[in-house]
Amino acid sequence: MSGALDRLKALMRENLDAKLARSKSPDRLLEQYVERAMAVRGELREELVDARAELLLVQQRQNASEEQARNWGARALDALRRSDEQEARSALRRQRSFEVALEDWADAISAHEQTVKSLEQASRSLAELLEDAELRMTSLVSRQKAARAALRVQTVLQAVGDSQSTDSERMVESVEEQEARAAAMAEVAARTVKDRIAQFERGAADAEIELRLEQMKRRLREPGQTERQ
Repeated sequence: MSGALDRLKALMRENLDAKLARSKSPDRLLEQYVERAMAVRGELREELVDARAELLLVQQRQNASEEQARNWGARALDALRRSDEQEARSALRRQRSFEVALEDWADAISAHEQTVKSLEQASRSLAELLEDAELRMTSLVSRQKAARAALRVQTVLQAVGDSQSTDSERMVESVEEQEARAAAMAEVAARTVKDRIAQFERGAADAEIELRLEQMKRRLREPGQTERQ
């Protein structure tokens, strides 16, 4: 009968908080703890049923011995009334043996009552222990669900943030590219204008030179122009 009580004491001596703090899988640790406690509760129930049945049996034997003691006392009295002292002595001896048995039954009943009381107290303690463990498990499961939900939210937010950051970077890159292209086109256009102006200036200078050359040719063709020069 001490097996279940010993296992219950071992459960109650465990520092569950310290184990949960060190465990990488506290939910599994709690499940195993509850499974062990449930197994002990089953054993306690069986032992309590047996102890109560044994107590009832001893009480019945005590009642039977008490009844036998009264009956043999009545027989002894009846024998004396019939002046049969020998039979009266024999009946008194039987009565005395049942009275001694009554004392033994009383001691046995006291022991069984103590056993039943201990098992009932152990059952109550185990019920409280199980209730506490199940509350811890419920709280832990709730916290884990909340943590997972928060993690999913953070993951989504991070993904959105990364997407926005990428889009912003792409936008910046696109703007910078467009600015660079515009600057390049402006530079090319500026160079083209400068080239045209330079070409125009060169063309104007050449035209002036050609004009002067024609004027000199005309003067040379005029009579007497050579002598004047």
